Amino acid sequence: MLSVHADTKNNRLYIVIGLLESHEEIHGLLDEVEAILPALSPGFSCITDLREYRRIGDAGEELIFQVQKALKEAGIARAVRVERRQALPEHVQFEAGSLEAGYPTHLVRTMEEADSLLDRLEAASV
Repeated sequence: MLSVHADTKNNRLYIVIGLLESHEEIHGLLDEVEAILPALSPGFSCITDLREYRRIGDAGEELIFQVQKALKEAGIARAVRVERRQALPEHVQFEAGSLEAGYPTHLVRTMEEADSLLDRLEAASV
């Protein structure tokens, strides 16, 4: 299960990654993200909800990194991940990928916390 949508008013990308059953679903994530990025302006923020995500192997990890590189190339400024409490393997996978792609992330536990954090960070930078 995955969902990708853009809030163009707030220049924010939302990615929800749930339990993915196949590598085709992960390829779909890359395709969806690449299709929606032109709707956002450089300096956009991204919230990725990983509360239901489960790692599905090294090939999936490489595709996730490709998504992270695409975000960096499109001009991501801030990223927040929403994670469940016991998600160490997934956390490490996403953290390593975002750092290698060249952007830091913040971790929170709810979507509300993610939006609130980004709103505060964006207000402070104005």
